[in-house]
Amino acid sequence: MPRMPLVVALCLTAFAGTVLAQPDAPARPGAPVRKLLYPADPLDVPPALKPHVERLLDPDQKPVEPGAAKGSGVYLRVLSRRHALDGAKLKSGGWVGARPFVFLTVPDAARGRDLLGTLSAIGYDPEEILDIEKGVEKVAVVFAYPDTIRAGAPKDGKRPADWDRRVYPATWDNVFALADHLTADKDRWTVRPEGDAFVPTKLQFRSDKEAAFATGFPDVGKARVKATDYAALWETGGADWVYRQLIERLFGASEHFRGDGRTKLTLVGKRNPRVGFPEFLGPNAELKDLPAIAVVGLGAIRVGE
Repeated sequence: MPRMPLVVALCLTAFAGTVLAQPDAPARPGAPVRKLLYPADPLDVPPALKPHVERLLDPDQKPVEPGAAKGSGVYLRVLSRRHALDGAKLKSGGWVGARPFVFLTVPDAARGRDLLGTLSAIGYDPEEILDIEKGVEKVAVVFAYPDTIRAGAPKDGKRPADWDRRVYPATWDNVFALADHLTADKDRWTVRPEGDAFVPTKLQFRSDKEAAFATGFPDVGKARVKATDYAALWETGGADWVYRQLIERLFGASEHFRGDGRTKLTLVGKRNPRVGFPEFLGPNAELKDLPAIAVVGLGAIRVGE
């Protein structure tokens, strides 16, 4: 069932006061300064990441207007600290995400914003923040892929030979294409009737029948899913809603997924809806295999009276 973000946002505001009233505001006076958690020495930050990391660590930085942010080949992924680090080292067996392709954004999404503002800037639901992320230490993983992974989707609409080594704008068409490519290869998906486990390189279906449904879902149905609001799909039900739920589970494309290559800003107060930050789908990777990586502490959401 769809969440009710407006109602939950009001409840959050009642609990957390002014912290939620201005999610785009820079850190409050006296707020903890962000720390570089990895590498331990700032001099060891890879040159390609250094300006991005320095801006994230600077408490005097002002928030970047989302519509002005652009991709540069350096990406940001917000993770729980325990999934990224083991003490001062990268976590053994740690990955960028839990799925074969993961949602990414630009470091500017966290620049000049506290943790709440960062989470809302990348599309976290207020209910998620309150129920799941409260008290969880979060980090910003800033990284670049190896040269073998290229940015940009093919323009001719055809499946390139290196389709699994590309970073795509997070659009509906690219999500549909990735779903088709991954389910077409039996080695890229598995069946787990009992529910998901940590299998970061494969899609996880509940049954062979579900996999066949995903493979055979028609283009006309995808067009309806793309054009129809999440709540309307839920209310109507049927195959379109089943496929929409499947896309949400397989890729993490929540009800706030815009499908236009930009994040949805989930806590904007009285402002009119605005364009979000650049959003991408990139191939999952082990943290240790990334040629350039830095981890910046973002703190935790603390909710009190």
